[in-house]
Amino acid sequence: MAVKLITAIKRYVGTAAEIAAFDLTGIPAGSTFFESDTGILKVLNEAGALVQAPGETVALSGSKAQEKEKLTIDNTVGGVALTAAKYAGCKMAKLTVETAQIRFWANGSTPTTTEGHIANPGDIITLDSANDIAAFKAIRTGATSGILQCTYSA
Repeated sequence: MAVKLITAIKRYVGTAAEIAAFDLTGIPAGSTFFESDTGILKVLNEAGALVQAPGETVALSGSKAQEKEKLTIDNTVGGVALTAAKYAGCKMAKLTVETAQIRFWANGSTPTTTEGHIANPGDIITLDSANDIAAFKAIRTGATSGILQCTYSA
């Protein structure tokens, strides 16, 4: 007997809530679902139920949140930097943009209202090195100041 493909498993990723709400109709048994917020890997069994894969819990980053701050991103010439006393010793930052659009650089360059990466309300900026965190600068693009909710992790 020759080996033949019966069905192809699929791999999915999403939050636990997104996966719980996902329609499993037509998904082949053996397909996997990685919960990005919990690190849990689930597999679709022959009965059509999602079950945790045995021994498959994944450490998401190995970092631990140390500090937080809320920054107003205004039109300060040269840009607004993150607070060194808050991120000291940290190697990762998650920055959530609120209120208004901003522009930023993470290499020490000066952002302007027309130069730099654009980030809109709801966007999450991830900085994954101490150098990028220290070099981060942002400025608002319009008349309304943006807010950054910042979490720093070691």
